[in-house]
Amino acid sequence: MLDLNEVKEELKQLIEYLSRNKSDIPCYEIRKRLGLCNSSAIGEKMNDFAVPVPKTTTAAMTTGVQLMNDIPDVPKAVGPYSQISIAGDTIYLSGQLPIDPKTGKLVSGAIGEQTEQVFNNIEAVLKGVGLELTDVARSSVYLTDMSRFPDMNAIYAKRFGSHRPARETIGVSALAIGAAVEITVIAHKRK
Repeated sequence: MLDLNEVKEELKQLIEYLSRNKSDIPCYEIRKRLGLCNSSAIGEKMNDFAVPVPKTTTAAMTTGVQLMNDIPDVPKAVGPYSQISIAGDTIYLSGQLPIDPKTGKLVSGAIGEQTEQVFNNIEAVLKGVGLELTDVARSSVYLTDMSRFPDMNAIYAKRFGSHRPARETIGVSALAIGAAVEITVIAHKRK
């Protein structure tokens, strides 16, 4: 059994070494080097000492999950998250807001215009990993006003066409940056 104090000391020394050498090694690599990859008791404690993956990394690998941010024609994230996470053949898109990637600003207008922009962003993210809307298996739609559901749904049906992924629509009191709609999707890589 590993002594937690010994692990902390080893980890502290490793982090100091990595800092001095300006290394971009993610926390999974630290666990691996310390032989802790399969230790569930220590694994949870290790998060307190994790070396974060640099924000400048386009595609970072942490514990088998690829994180991507710098995707062409996609608005920058409005928070500390990745636009896409890839785990095996499953692709998780962060919620897309109606932000124009050229201006970085919320698209003004009715729910129809906002929904169109959300789909433009979703398609750009999917294209960034070689996928399209027909690869979407599930979506979640968030609306600040459920009375706008028919207008959003008309755009949704038009954009997905005959492809009908599983979906849920949730009424919320507010969304980031004052958006009226946000959509997140889960897609699957083609074999």
